[in-house]
Amino acid sequence: MLSFSGRSLVTWLQQEKILPNMSNTTCPKCGNGTVGKAQCRKDRDQWIHRCSLQTCSGSIRVEDYHPNFYAGAGKSKTPLNIQAAVLYCAFAGVPRGSAHLNVESKMVERIYSNNETARSRYVEMKEKEIIYGDPTSQIWTDVEADAVDLEKEDLQIEGNHPVIWEQWAGLVERGRPESLQLFKLKPAMTKRRAPGPGAIRKQEWQPIGKKHLTNKKIILHTDGAKAYQLQIPEVIHCHVVQKKGQSQR
Repeated sequence: MLSFSGRSLVTWLQQEKILPNMSNTTCPKCGNGTVGKAQCRKDRDQWIHRCSLQTCSGSIRVEDYHPNFYAGAGKSKTPLNIQAAVLYCAFAGVPRGSAHLNVESKMVERIYSNNETARSRYVEMKEKEIIYGDPTSQIWTDVEADAVDLEKEDLQIEGNHPVIWEQWAGLVERGRPESLQLFKLKPAMTKRRAPGPGAIRKQEWQPIGKKHLTNKKIILHTDGAKAYQLQIPEVIHCHVVQKKGQSQR
């Protein structure tokens, strides 16, 4: 990636669908003109698009409006090929400290942070499209729900409950892993010696279950947490209890 430059770099990133091809699209600055083909601005060592509208004549750098890359000037400018190389390191799961590539750590941190933000926004957008079950069908759909504790933090304060936990709940349709949705919970604070915050509470499960499962002909598979016993229209609850090395329904 570091060996790419100029037109070949822009073309490669567009082929990889990392950099959008803005040619013949509506100008993002004026909203009326049409953006032309990217051209090299040698005096600034930049690739830019120009708006066809004379009253605008806006110059849009290929990095502008991109969720991962950023443009700069003078000492704050980082060549696009270096930004792309760092981004590929982030894609590959390379630790931030190992992706230095002889550049400042702040630049690496910025690309990695931008990538995490972009991924988060993409997931949030896709989650809105997830639907469990089919209310128009006579077939019932199997959906699993569970909660997990990830970490805890001792707030170093006085009192009987100084520990706060990070707890998440998840919903997924069996046989369709892309339907996984995660929900961050707010469990009650606990004592320092508590093994965990406990099972998911009704006040947290109710808005999740009713929003996503109501009238969807769902067979809900869960553990034995009492919160899952909440009555939801057209949802059949089926839970498993682990006992002496075997499960019972």
